[in-house]
Amino acid sequence: MGAKSVWLIMAVMLALASSESNSDSFETSVEKKLIRSLMENYAKIGKIGRPVTSSSEVINVEFGLALSQILGLDETTQILTINSWTKYMWMDRLLTWEPKTHKGIKEVRIPPDRLWTPDIVLYNYADERLKEQRDVMVTVDYTGRVFWNPPAIFKSTCQIDITYFPFDVQSCYLKFASWTNDGTKLNLNTFDNEKEIDVTSYTDSHQWTLLAKPVRRFCTQSNANITRQTPNLTFFLLLKRNCAYYAYTLVLPCVLLSLLNLVIFWLPPTVPAKMILGMNIFVAFALLLRILARSTPTASINVPLLGYYYCLNMVLISLSTFFSIIVINLHFRCDKRNNLPDVVTKLVIKLARWVKVDCDLKLPPKKIKQNTPADDMLGMFPYGNGGISMQTNTLPQQKPKICPDVPAFASQTDTKPSSTEASPKQSTQQLESSLSEIRKALQNLVSKMDNKDKSAKKCKQWRMVALVLDRSFFWFYLCVIILSGLVMLIPRKELQTEEDVIAKHIKKLGNSHLECL
Repeated sequence: MGAKSVWLIMAVMLALASSESNSDSFETSVEKKLIRSLMENYAKIGKIGRPVTSSSEVINVEFGLALSQILGLDETTQILTINSWTKYMWMDRLLTWEPKTHKGIKEVRIPPDRLWTPDIVLYNYADERLKEQRDVMVTVDYTGRVFWNPPAIFKSTCQIDITYFPFDVQSCYLKFASWTNDGTKLNLNTFDNEKEIDVTSYTDSHQWTLLAKPVRRFCTQSNANITRQTPNLTFFLLLKRNCAYYAYTLVLPCVLLSLLNLVIFWLPPTVPAKMILGMNIFVAFALLLRILARSTPTASINVPLLGYYYCLNMVLISLSTFFSIIVINLHFRCDKRNNLPDVVTKLVIKLARWVKVDCDLKLPPKKIKQNTPADDMLGMFPYGNGGISMQTNTLPQQKPKICPDVPAFASQTDTKPSSTEASPKQSTQQLESSLSEIRKALQNLVSKMDNKDKSAKKCKQWRMVALVLDRSFFWFYLCVIILSGLVMLIPRKELQTEEDVIAKHIKKLGNSHLECL
């Protein structure tokens, strides 16, 4: 064998020895050796079953929730979605060691699928995935204390009360408990005795304001005949809606349309817009009601007061349109109606005082028989039948009152006799016929003038009735709108304290769900 071959064999042997020494040094690192020892011991015993030395021993598990963000509260599906960090801590007696024998190592990190983990789940979940956590490493210290802090997105059911939408306050909760172990096997407590949800890393929501976040421990009795209770932790979230967006999109248009509807009562009856405007406002409210229906749950047991306010406005608009028809009818058909009844006159006079309208209507005086204007005018004739005396066949010698400056007819006939002069009887008949025609013409003229005055007066009275009714409807609509707006649209305080939320929750679940001592 040559020298080159010897040197080549020696180089290969040195390389193999170097690689083996490096491999042995890596495998024998203290942390790896400790983890391997713990896992081998755990694999021998098995991760199925509680890590206790006795079956009667109770394992204590601390659980907490650190809220990161409220992703949304869907009113239509009634689902609350949050982004959070869950905190678990329990004692595992199979994961203990002495730090002095392992170069002072006090904690290690182990995958959670290699260990026993508590089956704490969200009871009121609303997700198709039952597993909410994302896998992260478990931190174990030398005393056997296990800390697990996996992030999770929870979707829970939340009963929505939309009575005061969009000025509502919603109360939601997340109930966590062991799925299979009762209180005799697993004792669930709050993490580090926390009384509230941890919000140190919380990001404010643009839609909701977090008012309260209490945590309470309850015990649920699983069987009425057995005094075995299952502890659970309930995390409450009291959320107040930020109503600025809905105030501009739903409330403000409603108020403006309500005020615009008041204009209908101030439009003259002769304007066609008095009817058209009311119908357009009705359509606008129907559109707002449709938008509101899309923003609220369809199967909710409550109806928002804002929806009632929309419907009330639609009813009032329908009534205002009906009242406008009455006013227009009274305005344009007043000359075809009968005289204004005394009862209506009294009512209109009283209404006019209340609605501040200058009303010139007066109650008619007691009827007294008086001469008509035609009788007064015809009274200027001194004779009953056309001013001619029928008792004699001669004309009167005195001057008639109707023409005091004209000489008497008899004197003219005496001073100017004519051979062709008719007999006195024929002249009397001609004059009597002429005066009778004049009398009839005057009677017709005076009667027409009297009827015209009566018709104008009657028309004015009915138009005054229409005006007073229009103003009365205006004030009625204004009062109803203001009162209903104050009742329905003013934000109200409901469930503003933690104790109110918890008391309502306990009352809802009954005696089987009591707060643990």
